Amino acid sequence: MLKADINELERLAGSLTTIGGAIVGLKVADEKVNGVVGAMPGSTVPTEFSQVSTEIDGAFLRVGQRMKDLATKVTTCAKDLHMTDVQFAQKMRELDFHK
Repeated sequence: MLKADINELERLAGSLTTIGGAIVGLKVADEKVNGVVGAMPGSTVPTEFSQVSTEIDGAFLRVGQRMKDLATKVTTCAKDLHMTDVQFAQKMRELDFHK
């Protein structure tokens, strides 16, 4: 029989959701690019950094969303395991060996 701690699965899902949200909230493109422009006037680095920062923001968004998707799957698994346990208990009660 599978031994899984449903409460721990739910906590894991909550953590993944929180962390995923934090990662999605990370932004490089806006303020960081402006900081580089001010620090390096006349350099081509800010232009290059601007292009790369958009890709970095996209990567953060994808990683964060994948963590949230994983959290949804873990939550679904926890619910399914709980339902299975409840259904199993109900079936055992229906057998009622004490009659």
